[in-house]
This record gives sequence, C-alpha cells and structure tokens, in this order.
Amino acid sequence: MDAPLARQTASASGPPVVQDTPHPPSMLEERNVKLDLFALALLALVIFAGLSLVSYHRADPLGLDDASSLVYPASKSVDNICGRGGAWVADRLLRGLGVGAYCLVLTLAGLDVLLLMRRPIPQPVLRVFGWIVSLAGLTTLASMAVPSVWPTLWNGPEIGPGGYLGAAGRGLLEMNFAAAGAYILTLSLIAGGLLLSTDYLFVRLFAWCVHKPVTVAVRAGRAVTAGRKVRAGEEVSAAKEGTKPATGADDGSDLSVRKPPPRMKTKKKLTKTNRPKIPTRNRRKKGTKLPTEKNWPTMPLPPSRA
Repeated sequence: MDAPLARQTASASGPPVVQDTPHPPSMLEERNVKLDLFALALLALVIFAGLSLVSYHRADPLGLDDASSLVYPASKSVDNICGRGGAWVADRLLRGLGVGAYCLVLTLAGLDVLLLMRRPIPQPVLRVFGWIVSLAGLTTLASMAVPSVWPTLWNGPEIGPGGYLGAAGRGLLEMNFAAAGAYILTLSLIAGGLLLSTDYLFVRLFAWCVHKPVTVAVRAGRAVTAGRKVRAGEEVSAAKEGTKPATGADDGSDLSVRKPPPRMKTKKKLTKTNRPKIPTRNRRKKGTKLPTEKNWPTMPLPPSRA
C-alpha cells in the first residue's frame, strides 16, 4: 500500500504539526468479492437466457404437455442454441411473460452493468415496484394490440404475445373498462412504471428523439431559404449587368459567364514624366522673393492695459 499523505496543521503554541492522512481507497480496494461473483453469475444467466430466447423454436421437443406436441410434424432434434435446457427456459419465459421476457432479460443486463460498475441504486424498492407495473402494462398491451394489428408477428406459445400475465390483464381490463378504457389504463401503467423505475430517463430520451429531428428540419429549412435568397440576389445583379444568371440547366443552353471583378488601382510612383502639373495660379512669379524678417510686414501691438 502507498505511504500515507502528510498534512501540516498550524498550532497556536508551537510549530506546525504534521499529521498522516491515508490515501482515498482505489477502485480495486473497494471491490466486494461476493458482489462481484454474484454479478458474474447474473451475467452468465443473462447471456444464457438471451441466446435461448433468440433461438427459440416452437417445434423443439420438450415433453407431452408442451407446445411441441401441437406442432406437426414433430421435430426430433432441438434447434435451440443452448440445447434442451435453453429451449425449456425460453418456452417457460415466453409462456409466462410473452414479449415481457425480452424486457426481463434487458433489465437484468442493465442491473448487471450497474453492479459491475459499483454504481449505487437509490430507492431500489420503489424502482422494482415501478418496473413490475410497467412489465404488467407492457404484456397487457401486447396481448391486446398484437393479435388485432399484426396476427402473424407472434410465433411463440399459443397463449399469445403477452403470456399468462398479459392474458390475465387483458381479461380483467376488457371485462370492466371495455377496449378504449383498457388501452388508456394500460398506457398509463406503462408510463407510470417507467417514471418510477428509470427516474425520467425515458422522458429525456423521448424529448431528445423529438427535438433532434425538429432541429434538423429547421436548419434544413433555413439553409433552403438562404439559398433562395442568394439565388434571387444573383438574378437581380445579373439583370442589372445585362447578363443571364447561371441556372445550371441541363437543356444545353449557354450559360452566361460572369465578368471578373475589377482590379483595384494601385498607386504609381511619381516620376518626371507622370508628375501632375501645378496650376499656373499657384506658381510663384519669377523675380518675387519670399517674405523674410526684413521685409515681413509688421503688425501694431495691442495697447497695454496698464
């Protein structure tokens, strides 16, 4: 370990006292072995579940009561990347949560990153509650919207794209609030859950996604307007000069060539040949003398005030 830092403190009765202050703990010193092992195990679980969901096939043989018994002809081999265990995990996740299974895997991946970076999670109970609420709303929305909008999109278990959780939420909402009320409540649950679990992160992301295209469109509009103004000014100046402005047309018409700008006149060195002539009225006549002290006209002095 590094030597401690020395700090001098002044005392009223004597010389300054040197005190030893320890170095701030480094990143490696703050590591927790148990927490790191848990984060690594969670990372392996996330990778396994993600690969299992990506390579899911309905025809994978799992047992007599699984979805593979409803597929004909039945498959004799498992096509899942993670084998029979991965096929079983993917089938159970999709049956229970539907599309929410992908949300679960992504959430666990984000949590694992925070654990490995040693980032504290404030108010974990409130955030977990918000995430559960948003997951219930997402699965319910998928169970209501996907079969009516895009029926061929879902290729998972027969329970539907929302799983058992989404099917239960859909039945509860449509039984008490009809279709319109069910959609309104579902979207409200998703928005409220995301606000609780992500601390307005999705609000900032949505605002950025809306602000960025608007800014680009405004800048493009300003550039087009400025180009039109420049083109109009060129046409006006060309009309004053009596030439046609260059339009860049492809019809083979001759484009007028602009006149080069006039060169600035430079001062010439004065010589005997190009020296300007002095007017005769400013010339001194021959024989006249310049005034000197002798012939300089005297002016009367002002009277003294004494």
